[in-house]
Amino acid sequence: MSTVRRTLALFTAAVLALVAGAACGDIQPYAAKVNGKRISVDKLNRELEAVKGNQGYLEAVTAQAESRGMSVLGAGEDTFGSGFVAETLTRRIYFELVHQEVVERGLRVADEAVQRARESFSEGENATVFADFPDDFLDEIAYSTAEVEVLQENLQTEITDQQVQEFYRENPQFFLQYCARQILTGGFSGDGPPPADQEAAARAAAEAIKRRIDAGEDFAAIARAESKDATTAAQGGDLGCVPNNAFPPEAQAAVEAAEPGQVVGPIRTDRGFYVIQVQRTETQPLEEVADQIRSFLQQQAGDALTTFLQEAIAEAEIEVNPRYGRFDRDQPQPRVVPPEVPVTETTTAPEDGAPLQ
Repeated sequence: MSTVRRTLALFTAAVLALVAGAACGDIQPYAAKVNGKRISVDKLNRELEAVKGNQGYLEAVTAQAESRGMSVLGAGEDTFGSGFVAETLTRRIYFELVHQEVVERGLRVADEAVQRARESFSEGENATVFADFPDDFLDEIAYSTAEVEVLQENLQTEITDQQVQEFYRENPQFFLQYCARQILTGGFSGDGPPPADQEAAARAAAEAIKRRIDAGEDFAAIARAESKDATTAAQGGDLGCVPNNAFPPEAQAAVEAAEPGQVVGPIRTDRGFYVIQVQRTETQPLEEVADQIRSFLQQQAGDALTTFLQEAIAEAEIEVNPRYGRFDRDQPQPRVVPPEVPVTETTTAPEDGAPLQ
């Protein structure tokens, strides 16, 4: 994915959701209410106007939306499709939750973080995409992006040594290694099935090798003389001690079931036929895998911000103005579902600023 597309994805998912105007006065019509805080129609409309005024960005988000079967622009002049408006409002709701949590935790959004976000919109290819947005719009976007980063950093927890040790102790299967050696016959290219006579010859050779080893011949000597595996043949077929996924998928079950010293095979793979001897198994010491476990646990913890939003959405009081649809928590990703028959797709507030009910 290009830099522009990556940034557009971030921009679409995080930037169109400005939270600066969420605390509008009750006299203004609302697009949604999140825990009693209003997202005003005026702020939503001004976002849409900013998108409409940036031809390059509009074309990019239109292409992305169309790939998902959604229309950005509506049928009438100066209108947006109700689905796009609902999607934009959904993002605003999520980012209002971020804003509320930042305030609740008393987190500081440093000027430097805002500046970094602001500068990222004008770097490299991004400069062309975002050049036509008003500066005040980009400033608000930068602040919202910085809020996300501040909250995410605050939510992220450090993996403790105790957690690493517990995972190591409770999941020994992840650290079991097989000290083995192998012989390959055939040496197929893997690009397609070999000729039948070549495959038959490779199978017969592997079966003969298995019988010779079972009869007491030296595995390493046979591997050096006959193995078609250029990586291990010179070492007598020695693989060292490796995890089970180092073996061809077709061989993994047989390797796991083998007793120490047992020779298994022939095993057919797309490279040929393998004869494998598992000499012993051993468990990697904790000090060798601690960093890997820590990284794995951090990854398994997932995106802490996503976890927070899932929990916050489940607990939040969310009310959407019927003009824009309803908030549906039963969707795979809870979101605003547009009305079946949209009242309007216009990007402007009702005449005379009349409150929407």
